[in-house]
Amino acid sequence: MPRKRTKEPAPISDVIEEIREKHDLKPAAELAPPFEPSKPRFAEPPEGFIPVANHVKAGVRVLKNLDTGTSAIQFSDDRVPTREEKDRMEEAGLGYDPSQRQWTKQDAELPGANLIKVREVGREIAEARAEGRGR
Repeated sequence: MPRKRTKEPAPISDVIEEIREKHDLKPAAELAPPFEPSKPRFAEPPEGFIPVANHVKAGVRVLKNLDTGTSAIQFSDDRVPTREEKDRMEEAGLGYDPSQRQWTKQDAELPGANLIKVREVGREIAEARAEGRGR
């Protein structure tokens, strides 16, 4: 034999409010601050290198060494390069130097042209990341 209801059920909003009061619960908006993406964490530039172009939101920066004619691309620790980005840098003649944690290209004869090429590659990677490709 089916049971009969003795009273009408309370509206759900009343039930939720009763639970909040009983357990001293706060709405989620009061608990958590709004999400803000963190600033990329870059390693210190290796000795002798200075930053010449920063793409902070993309987590990419271009460095140059004034003494050796070496230009480099450094990625932030939390936004490492994708396989596609690595392939692009290798096509441009950059190689990864694990001791310095950056992609480098050296040209002592034409350091200015070398820097221009590396800056262009860094900009392309940053723009691709801004468009949603890459990390």
